Amino acid sequence: MAKKLKTEQQNLGMKLKAEERKIGSKLKTGFKKLGVMLTRNIGVKLLSFLLAFLIWVTIMSISDPQTTKKIEGIEIQTLHREDYNALPENVNISLQTDEIGTLSIKVTGKRSEVENLGPSDFVATVDFNDFVGNEGNALPIVVIPRSSSLADSLEITYQSRNVLQVKRVQSETKMISVSVNKLNAPDDKYALIREQSSNSLEITGPKEIVDSVSKLVADVDISTMTSKKQRFMIQLYPVDSTGARIDDASIELKQKTVEVQIELLAVKEVPLTVDYTDPAATQVMEGFAIYDFEYNPKTIRIAADDEMLEELEDIVIKFTTEDPLMKTMQPVSKNFNILKYLPDGVYLKSDTSDVIATATVEPTGEKVLTIAKSKIEYRNLPEGLRLPDELLNELEDGEEVEITLKGFKTILDTITSAEQLKPFVDLKNVTNPNRWPLTIEYDIDDQYQDHPNRKPKIEADIIEIQIFEALPE
Repeated sequence: MAKKLKTEQQNLGMKLKAEERKIGSKLKTGFKKLGVMLTRNIGVKLLSFLLAFLIWVTIMSISDPQTTKKIEGIEIQTLHREDYNALPENVNISLQTDEIGTLSIKVTGKRSEVENLGPSDFVATVDFNDFVGNEGNALPIVVIPRSSSLADSLEITYQSRNVLQVKRVQSETKMISVSVNKLNAPDDKYALIREQSSNSLEITGPKEIVDSVSKLVADVDISTMTSKKQRFMIQLYPVDSTGARIDDASIELKQKTVEVQIELLAVKEVPLTVDYTDPAATQVMEGFAIYDFEYNPKTIRIAADDEMLEELEDIVIKFTTEDPLMKTMQPVSKNFNILKYLPDGVYLKSDTSDVIATATVEPTGEKVLTIAKSKIEYRNLPEGLRLPDELLNELEDGEEVEITLKGFKTILDTITSAEQLKPFVDLKNVTNPNRWPLTIEYDIDDQYQDHPNRKPKIEADIIEIQIFEALPE
């Protein structure tokens, strides 16, 4: 059995070797044929390969050509700047630079890589470790792609800024007042600041520049308000004494914004009255009085909440002894601030807050005139009553009464006789025949309607009249 198994194994081994020789012969024949095929017309084949490669390069250059693009607004960043902002003991210095800001570049590369690039794909840096000395020097601005894979394939052919000028200067910290500009407020509304988060803020920067800052300003556009009350968060910026904006990156604001609540109030035009009737307040010299008084404006525009605005009919400026109009006999003009006389909760909408009042004084005097009783008119005698015979006789005898005038001499000089005053006795209140004292009145009011302060003061004798019942006819 074992002998038989051994014989079968030998026969199988011989068959395998025969098959190997047969396969080897076939492979050798195949390789010879392949070698003949590859080497046949080898020059033509090499030329075809080269032509195919050139066609591929041409196609690629057409579909993805080289292009150049300008990219703006790349923010310049600083490295190690904090090392130079530290203040040594007893030294008050800081690093002053020109505006750091942004720059633009032109970059060249494959269109597929360049066309979608923007400012966020690049980094522009200034390394303050390159700073030398206190007198200042120009630090290079280095721009590179953020992606390292683009560094070799892109070329930056233009850079708008190549250096940053740097120097050390004295530093200062200062508190600056905050002012809110209310822009585009409607003419029929008043924009009132109800709340403001900061009235003054701290700024730091070069002493020369900080000293030039007059205030910090925030502009709020009232036209954007969608309700009667609204809150705004507004960006601040420094201005100088002329109101010109100071754009300097070296100025650092501790707080860059201010929160403001604005309320829109209704507006109303009301009369403005200037009351100068108190002699103690006007303090005119003895023997003189205010002859003419003029002031402007006559009306002002005010704002308040709806309830107060409805109740308020006018604004009165009343002189006090602490605010005298004049103390001389010469014409005097005086300015008054309307804001001082506005009630609480009332705001001025007019363009100016000044009232200009001008007063002219004239000397005063006294004049005594006489007039015959016969020249006096007796008016409004009630029906059924008559004047007594004694009075009628007095009228015929020419008995006179005195009239005393007190006022401006320029006015008194125009009155040369009592008849100009047209005196009369009004009997309308006499209702019975008892003895009745009556005072002479004068028809001179009309000519003083525009200037009531020029009207003379009049004193006259009292006429006592006994009225009788009318005699039957």
